[in-house]
Amino acid sequence: MLIGSGAKGQQTRPKFSASADAVAVDVLVTERNYPVRGLDASDFVVLDNGVPQTVEVVNADQLPLHVSLVLDASESMSRAAEALLRQLAPADRVNVLTVSDVVALKVPVNATPGEAIAGVRHLEASGGTRLF
Repeated sequence: MLIGSGAKGQQTRPKFSASADAVAVDVLVTERNYPVRGLDASDFVVLDNGVPQTVEVVNADQLPLHVSLVLDASESMSRAAEALLRQLAPADRVNVLTVSDVVALKVPVNATPGEAIAGVRHLEASGGTRLF
């Protein structure tokens, strides 16, 4: 497609410009393979072509988790899953799949931790397992 022509029939190329108000930079700070917690914006320097930029930190602790559990259907796994689910925040979301002689989705997809706890209470083993 011909956009335009300049002197002597030469095509002129269209010019596009873009800008960004914010850029996400994922950072994981570790010490001896463990995450360093409690960092804030003053602990980081971000340069764009040598020019310092404003830094805002969003801690992973502030973001909701999405947890998927695949459990052997048994009373012991029910207790372990409930203990884990009680550690989650109300904004976190959970999927729970149980495996016995059948594979079953025990709670609605993207359930709250409370809904998931109700769904995993008193899991009963039946038959063999379909998980190998």
